[in-house]
Amino acid sequence: MRKQIAFIMATVCTLLITGCGASKNMSESHSLTLGELKESEDRELIGNQIPQWVSDADWNKPLYAVSSSNIGHFDAYALENFPDYYDDGWTQKQSDAIYLGQGIEMFALDDAAQNNRIIYYPVILNGVIVGGYQVYEQLENQKISMQASPLLANELNLMMDLTSEETPLILGCNNNNTIGIIGDTCYILDIDHMFHEDVSLDKIPAIEFSTCVNAMEVLCTERTANIEMKERDIDTDMLSPLDGVTMEVTECSDTSVTVRIVNVTDKDIQCGEDFCLETQDEETGEWRELDEVIDNAAFNAIAYMIQKDSPYETVIDFEWLYGRLDPGRYRIVKTVTDFRGTGDYTDYVFTAEFSIE
Repeated sequence: MRKQIAFIMATVCTLLITGCGASKNMSESHSLTLGELKESEDRELIGNQIPQWVSDADWNKPLYAVSSSNIGHFDAYALENFPDYYDDGWTQKQSDAIYLGQGIEMFALDDAAQNNRIIYYPVILNGVIVGGYQVYEQLENQKISMQASPLLANELNLMMDLTSEETPLILGCNNNNTIGIIGDTCYILDIDHMFHEDVSLDKIPAIEFSTCVNAMEVLCTERTANIEMKERDIDTDMLSPLDGVTMEVTECSDTSVTVRIVNVTDKDIQCGEDFCLETQDEETGEWRELDEVIDNAAFNAIAYMIQKDSPYETVIDFEWLYGRLDPGRYRIVKTVTDFRGTGDYTDYVFTAEFSIE
């Protein structure tokens, strides 16, 4: 399905823009004009098939946007729910290239009563936004829910070149339209509404933010179609692709294992407390995750540094999570991170096998 996107140039509206610390040219009065995004041939709506223009893309440009710093609980929700986003028709290689961008808050820019707080998370494939999720927090009861939102992907890709750290995108809702403000220009992004009304003058200064975000910055580096190792056998080479880093089980019992991780590289290698256990089917050889004996299991958010030539060794008690193990073949699965800086890291999935007699 294809849909051409047209924008009608309408009236000029005047808007006082102040208090935007991340955008220097927003600190004075501006004449906010309606903008028209240039059409990029015939842009496709994003569905279950990867459009050709995504497959052919050889660029990776940042999209700078204004977002609130107070979206930690949205991030937690996104990390828990969005990695399950996948299409059975996509290849493993394409799945590995998918990740979530940083959340962008959609500010309310009109006088209508705000019922929901909305955060937009772009879904990115090889540096191209191919879809997104809107997370809604119902303000009256703080209930969080989500909705797939692929239509905005085309517009955000077109707006990348217009944004910078000095002129980030402000994404908002105004008079039943989704709009984007960059510098002194307002773009109507809701293509089904071909009308415009003035933005309320007192709303933009009320936006509180200290910096803009790069929406292409990784929130979760890979979608857990990779962690669908729960459902299919995954090659050990694929699970341990980080040269110079190894993981093994040195001791085991039916309630715990001792894990040793060695790093012989100069990389900043880290791991957390999280893990899972899998068992191997004797007949098929396939691995599956063990059933947990408690609901809503959680791990402490702690990062352990694994320095070069200084092995990390820890005893992992799993009885609280899986109970005592019966005799059989098992493996422990852990995430090991190559950390290069804030927002710049790669997660790798490591396994180590052991047997209970």
